[in-house]
Amino acid sequence: MIRTPHGHHGQHLARHRRLGVAPSHRRSPRQNLAGFRPRVLMITEGTYPYAIGGVSSWCDAVIGGLDQIDWEILPIVAGGKRRQQHFKLPPNAHLLRPIELWSQDSAPRGIPGRRGHGKPSIPTQLLRGLLPWHGDLDDLTAALVHCRRCPDDVRREFRARASWQTYLSALQEILELDDEDSAPAPAYDAIEAARLYQLLYWIARTAAVPTPPCSLLHVTAAGWATIPALVHKALHGTPMLLTEHGVYVREAYL
Repeated sequence: MIRTPHGHHGQHLARHRRLGVAPSHRRSPRQNLAGFRPRVLMITEGTYPYAIGGVSSWCDAVIGGLDQIDWEILPIVAGGKRRQQHFKLPPNAHLLRPIELWSQDSAPRGIPGRRGHGKPSIPTQLLRGLLPWHGDLDDLTAALVHCRRCPDDVRREFRARASWQTYLSALQEILELDDEDSAPAPAYDAIEAARLYQLLYWIARTAAVPTPPCSLLHVTAAGWATIPALVHKALHGTPMLLTEHGVYVREAYL
């Protein structure tokens, strides 16, 4: 007799199959604790260790105060600008190469992938997942994961004329959607459509950047920093922690 998965577990497995990722097999917290040293990947956005401020000071205090943890720091910064590191990392922290947005550097390289027949292009998938009020988050995650697995596809697909045409058609469909909980969508001209297309390109490039193995993903802002973390979580099942600046609570503890 063949048993089929049911309930929440079955839904969990089915979702992983749709995304093309393997479900995580997490160990019990009591397993292999002897000699275990957790490794946290902290992803920052325009702050630590290149900027002085509340978020950076808080990150520095947390990393230095939790010296029983190894930290990998992945900053996301504006490209094409000179940077000065204002914080010296403690011995338990390692600074990774920053992700530079809007830079002239080459995109990450990898093995070109094979898109399924009739599957939307990367720009269209990202647009449909991000712009509508009720976007398909599973399809969005699948597109971001594809960017990580096949980074060479990002630039190629965004430069393709067919991708631009399908993107424009999808954008028009989304703008014509009628949602009772929202105001009418603003009109988009060619310049604004091109700017949005460029923004989606940088989202795809950010998703394509590889991330190292870790025990926990720590995202310090609900923006660009979440993109590589979401891909890593989808691929490896690593838990993700998001801390936002909020109402300056962190400064009160410093």
